[in-house]
Amino acid sequence: MFIFIIFIVLFNMGAGGVSGGVEEGAEIPTHAAAPPGDDQGREGAEGNTNFVPGFLKFFPPFSPLAVPPTAPPSPSFPEPVDAFRMAEVRRWPSSDIPVVISGLYTPETRRGIEEGLKIIEKYSCIRFVPADDVGMGLAAHVLVTPGAGGCNAVPGYNAAPGYVSVVHLHAPDCITRIGHVLHEILHVLGFYHEHQRQDRDSHIEVHYDNILPGHEANFKRIFNETLGLPYDAGSVMHYGPKGFCSDCSKPTITARPGVQGAERMGQRINLSVTDVARLNRLYGCSGHYLGEELQGAASYVPPPAVEEPRPPLPPTAG
Repeated sequence: MFIFIIFIVLFNMGAGGVSGGVEEGAEIPTHAAAPPGDDQGREGAEGNTNFVPGFLKFFPPFSPLAVPPTAPPSPSFPEPVDAFRMAEVRRWPSSDIPVVISGLYTPETRRGIEEGLKIIEKYSCIRFVPADDVGMGLAAHVLVTPGAGGCNAVPGYNAAPGYVSVVHLHAPDCITRIGHVLHEILHVLGFYHEHQRQDRDSHIEVHYDNILPGHEANFKRIFNETLGLPYDAGSVMHYGPKGFCSDCSKPTITARPGVQGAERMGQRINLSVTDVARLNRLYGCSGHYLGEELQGAASYVPPPAVEEPRPPLPPTAG
């Protein structure tokens, strides 16, 4: 027990959230298309999302047991699924998200993580607050840690007291490109992959024969959530043309003609306008960008109140 307490203290040294928010506003991110070959195949670093087994959610936040070594298989998710029922399961109850950044990061690496959090704050009503301010160990919170390698995250919110929503961002691979940070933080905020939408076959073709064995689940259609927004191949939550490729001279994903964002598919530069609109719709950020002028978008509908307790969260890929 004494050794375990020392571990907690050392692990928490230098940890904390993002201090101060970025001024609110209905801003829209702009960036150039990803250069040819940019981020192609880089999804191998993002890997599968890790899931904390149920019996571990009651351990203290910094317990080494709170970081699962492997991810269990991803089962099928029933379809069709109502968009806001999924939102109720995954959405955090407040736009103030308690977060701890591990003290194992260098100051430079920590700044890279904080920059990703600030980008999300800039375009939405989400605010990342130090978990110490809300009672460490008493409230569910996000823990950003290097882990054993790779980039992955536990998706969404869990109402269990002291539950740790773990984000693994191994340095430097997961942090040198800000989009990898954004990708995993959006997972923890409740996002699934864009290319796993139920309507994706109308927009892309997945070449299963070229997917690296063992990663087929990362391409499986698992949800029907759109929040009234069109498909966006340029989303930071979309894999690139050669994500998890077996033969990387060939694609694993091909965009169909006329698909929105096809020229940026796989970009890890910034949030897309659809990412921003979806985040704001999911969290009811009505004073921010909602994407109502996007071609094919439906009018914004405020999300229902989150009720406790909520059903278990279905697994997804990272």
